[in-house]
Amino acid sequence: PYAITQAYAGTLRETGETLLPMKAGIVAVLVNLTFNYILIFGHFGAPRMGVVGAAIATVLSRFVELAIVVSWAHRHAVRFPYITGLYRSLHIPGRLFRDILRRGTPLLVNEGLWAAGMAMLNQCYSLRSLDVVAATNISSTIWNLFACVYLALGSAISIMVGQELGAGDFEKAKVTARQTTAFSVAISIGVGLLMAFVGTYFPLIYRTTDTVRHLATNFIRIGACLMPFTAMTNALYFTLRAGGKTMVTFLFDSAFVWLINIPVAYVLSRYTAMPILLLYACCQSLEIIKCIIGTCDSHVIGASQAMTVLGMDDPKSVIMGAVDGSTTAMESIKNGGSIVCTGMNDTHAFGVLSTRILVAYLNDGTLPESNNIIQQPVICT
Repeated sequence: PYAITQAYAGTLRETGETLLPMKAGIVAVLVNLTFNYILIFGHFGAPRMGVVGAAIATVLSRFVELAIVVSWAHRHAVRFPYITGLYRSLHIPGRLFRDILRRGTPLLVNEGLWAAGMAMLNQCYSLRSLDVVAATNISSTIWNLFACVYLALGSAISIMVGQELGAGDFEKAKVTARQTTAFSVAISIGVGLLMAFVGTYFPLIYRTTDTVRHLATNFIRIGACLMPFTAMTNALYFTLRAGGKTMVTFLFDSAFVWLINIPVAYVLSRYTAMPILLLYACCQSLEIIKCIIGTCDSHVIGASQAMTVLGMDDPKSVIMGAVDGSTTAMESIKNGGSIVCTGMNDTHAFGVLSTRILVAYLNDGTLPESNNIIQQPVICT
């Protein structure tokens, strides 16, 4: 049920309906809590089932969430016409399957490698003492709670930028990406301050030693200081993913962990006597480097995103070069169906003109009138 729910909810979010999946999730949590209380402890005449009752409550809550999302989507088929005839056929065209596989595989591999990388980092930290293990568990609990803010904003960025890219409004997409990234960072500064304050008292609720509480408090404070940088890299990650650059996000996320974070943590934990707090701060501060790299990447993805949305991301169908004049470009289009453009920045008017010409050709094969043929190099954005 969870996989089907995510497919429906993700599609609804990307088409502008973000409220319904949230409501369904809240109902699922309430159902889970209610039946946990009833089935775990045997209230209201139900048998006392313990962990089995907890499992049943969790599965039941997922089916309730599925029923809410699916039934609502199909009742609003007029608003979401892609729902109509959704199960008419289970056939998936080969081209679509290959496209899903090509774009989805880097994301799948990325998630697996990233999770393994986090486990490896924690193993490096644990070499200092067992107290570090307990402290990282405490700090990660509160981190996951406060990180929900910038993670949700990242998903919102992906939806908003993706919709504008899909509509062909590339200039607006770039403006939206910049503004929402800045907003995410600004919000995360306030969230980080709140997290640092709560982190002073949060470890006190655990029944553990003073050493563990001291380490956990400082781990939380380090994470709070770096939260704006983490929020920025998260926003950049979802911006890149909205443009279909899943391989870039793979390099940006898990590849960075395995090539930078883990080697640094491995060397510092095994070949130095660096105190754990300084070691932890050094390893976590590497997020700043990723932030700088991601910022540089985000300045050059506009053209590639535009070409991806227009279906021109296949190297065999796109020729990048300094084409000056209409003759060479038009002959290439007529002979091989290729689109020829340059990587030179020009005025916004030429960008709009080139995009319109290319879209018209891709849609119905319409060639531009002779007086509209581009007379100088432009970039297709």
